[in-house]
Amino acid sequence: MNAYILIKDLDRKYWPSFLKDVYKYIENNYTRKLYLDETAKRACLSKYHFCRVFKILTGQTFIEYVNNIRIEKAKELLRKTFFSITEICFEVGFTNLSSFNRTFKKMAGVAPTEYRKIHT
Repeated sequence: MNAYILIKDLDRKYWPSFLKDVYKYIENNYTRKLYLDETAKRACLSKYHFCRVFKILTGQTFIEYVNNIRIEKAKELLRKTFFSITEICFEVGFTNLSSFNRTFKKMAGVAPTEYRKIHT
């Protein structure tokens, strides 16, 4: 696993192919419910080994990584559109507004409405 640790801080172009495939899969499907079992299967790993390797390579758990992508997309929508917070919540793959608001505030440091005020 030491080789994985060395890759963690490198650009994505140096990631192992299975992780590049998983990244593309997440990028293309973040708007829907993503299942750990399904994603691990795409990487041809058990979910336990996938979780271990994924955390080493990305520095985040699978859920943290997916939520990070969703929140970054939400930030973009907040800056560039007039969609309501609820519309953005569902657009980026959250199924619950309170979960979206909580996750957004945790990751961005402010609530979505405050973020929009600051950045528009």
